[in-house]
Amino acid sequence: MNQEMMTNEKIITFDIAIDGSIHDVQGELEGVVIDPLLIHRLMDNAQKALIDEEVVTISVTTKQYLLRITANGAKYSCIVKMNR
Repeated sequence: MNQEMMTNEKIITFDIAIDGSIHDVQGELEGVVIDPLLIHRLMDNAQKALIDEEVVTISVTTKQYLLRITANGAKYSCIVKMNR
């Protein structure tokens, strides 16, 4: 990955509770707008995929960001890479 690409990304990680509340944020969430409906849909799909798996990761890419949600039992973790 070239230096220009690295400086254009803003990476944020956080955990999501079942109720959708965000915890353990690493990075700056201020000014970051992620559709809550999208997050809940990903959480729902990840939970369904866990039926036969221990850990599932689902990703969505838009022009603004890459959102990756990982489900491990009842714990959800997110990584967001913002394109600036």
